[in-house]
Amino acid sequence: WSREIKVDKDGTLLSHLPIEMDQSNSAYQHIGCLMDDEKLRRWSNLEGDEYHDLYTEIGNLLNRNDIEKKERRKIIKEVAKKWGYGATLTTCAETLVELRADEPEKYPYLHSQTNSQIWALMTEVVQLLDRECESARRFFDDVYQIVDNVRDNGQVDYIAWRTPMGFEMFEKKVREKRDQRDIWSGDKDIYPVVYRPKGIAWHKMKTSAPPNVVHSLDACLLHGTLWAGRFWGDKDEEGRVYVIAGNEDGSDYIPYPVITIHDAFACHASYCEDLNQKLRDNLKALYRDFDPFQAFKDQTEGGEFDPIQRPENWVNPGKNAFS
Repeated sequence: WSREIKVDKDGTLLSHLPIEMDQSNSAYQHIGCLMDDEKLRRWSNLEGDEYHDLYTEIGNLLNRNDIEKKERRKIIKEVAKKWGYGATLTTCAETLVELRADEPEKYPYLHSQTNSQIWALMTEVVQLLDRECESARRFFDDVYQIVDNVRDNGQVDYIAWRTPMGFEMFEKKVREKRDQRDIWSGDKDIYPVVYRPKGIAWHKMKTSAPPNVVHSLDACLLHGTLWAGRFWGDKDEEGRVYVIAGNEDGSDYIPYPVITIHDAFACHASYCEDLNQKLRDNLKALYRDFDPFQAFKDQTEGGEFDPIQRPENWVNPGKNAFS
């Protein structure tokens, strides 16, 4: 069996396979913009054209020369991915324990470590992240404080905000009591489980809020790109920011198929350059024009906040922001 391979007149291969573009360390890019941290934006390839690998940068600072470089990067990556979304120390340690169990031959250092030694290793990595990605830690703490303020205010038992695209986000978590009973079904005993709500789980809401804020902005970038092609914000006479979608001549809109999965995008090869540029422009506009973190604060706990004043040339996202 054979299939004809089609070649264009100039000799190039004609293909309909989609080409994927991943956002480079998307959580850290968003946090770097939310907290206006130039170093974090540079390490996550949002700023500058020199390629950086955040996991290698952190790994080079880890005082564990007995860990092979490739395995060290993997350890940093697995912890940093969870830490970057506000995971607990226990969750970060469990990630390394699971990695040790899944592929012991691939990660010999982890395989040689006891659970207590893995906990010590994870603690060293988290301490490095706390120090080198200090603005991310401040972001977590700021969001935790906002949730505490909402709880103490007592007016609502949930967290809610809108993305710049107008999508409404709600977070509400409850404590549960698990009840299970055996019931005769007419054929055999079955054991249904019922979860009874036992009040608001504010601690869970605190730990969930930072990643949910970041995820909502991931989704905002996706929504805006698919809807407008290229978007930006402008202010009306009363100072309120609104979304402008593409140019009137239609040149900014996307006329070609796009695949989206979280922070990954794909299109046909001939459109990659255009989509990549639009994504970078939109990521810049999302934080230059809208200041989503101030909006999150305003919509949850209220009060007066000094907006971050960002000039037109605030950031010019590098070519490796999406690659």
